[in-house]
Amino acid sequence: YTLDQPDSLSISVTPSHTPDGNFNIGCNGGDGTIDITVTGGSGPGTYTYSWTMAEDPVWNSNQEDLTIKAGHYTLIVTDINGCTNTRSVVMTEPERLTITMSVSDITCLNAPAYNDSAIDLTVTGGRAPYAYSWTGSSGFVSTVDDISSLTEGTYNLTVTDAYGCQISAD
Repeated sequence: YTLDQPDSLSISVTPSHTPDGNFNIGCNGGDGTIDITVTGGSGPGTYTYSWTMAEDPVWNSNQEDLTIKAGHYTLIVTDINGCTNTRSVVMTEPERLTITMSVSDITCLNAPAYNDSAIDLTVTGGRAPYAYSWTGSSGFVSTVDDISSLTEGTYNLTVTDAYGCQISAD
């Protein structure tokens, strides 16, 4: 008699990555993907999948591949004979993209220095370099971070980071 045994149950995990490989998810709060390939065990094609998430004990999934948020995930794969293998995956994301503005108001109305206000901008999170797009009163446009010699009005800003994530403010 010849006794056979199946190959070891093996799990290959391929998470999404940003182009520079620093994170699995490009924008804070965005989605990433996990692609799973299972080999070995008994009954290829009849595996069951059980995903859990450390940060949310209620969350679970029985899908093979996932589109998910950042977090710590654990997968248990079970073959037709009840043999199991486990993998953990940590999905990372950059810090939340935030902007802080320090506004210097106009000194005096209708004075010679009527356009002496400025907005000093600080951007944190996301991934540098940042691109700036300002629009404002009287057709004002600018692509620099800090703007000055401003007249009265509302100025709109959109900041885009290296991964294409955006944040806007007025």
